[in-house]
Amino acid sequence: YNMKDLEEAGLLKMDFLGLRTLSIIDSTLEQVKRNHGVDLDMDEIDFSDPATYELFCKGHTQA
Repeated sequence: YNMKDLEEAGLLKMDFLGLRTLSIIDSTLEQVKRNHGVDLDMDEIDFSDPATYELFCKGHTQA
């Protein structure tokens, strides 16, 4: 079934992919802290930073 149709019918729609992504991000932040002693705060990351954006656009990231 189409998720929009289900939502319009008043049925519960859950985004499990989004939940999995959040779990992966949380796990990654914990590993960075444990392995590198850096406590990252997602609310403090500037996702509009041109240099950071360029790294992602070029695929110059790991994992």
